[in-house]
Amino acid sequence: MNWIAQTRAAFPDLRFTVQVEPLVAGRHASLRWTATGTYAGGFPGAKAQPGTIVTSTGTDTLRMDGGKFVEYWLNSDTLQLLTQLKAR
Repeated sequence: MNWIAQTRAAFPDLRFTVQVEPLVAGRHASLRWTATGTYAGGFPGAKAQPGTIVTSTGTDTLRMDGGKFVEYWLNSDTLQLLTQLKAR
């Protein structure tokens, strides 16, 4: 999971807040979140200054089987993040 390490390096204080409590239907669960963090630099193509605070939103959906999460889908507002980072 190299992308987790890269994300944490660029946003070391990244915090997630649940916007909508998990919705559970059968074997699926979904929730809406907001992520906020301080940009530390190093994001390819970004022209934002280190110290810029960014906020992004997304939705996680998971499928459960046998009491375990077996599939995960992420829908995040990447354009919102890239705009704040001044990336092209």
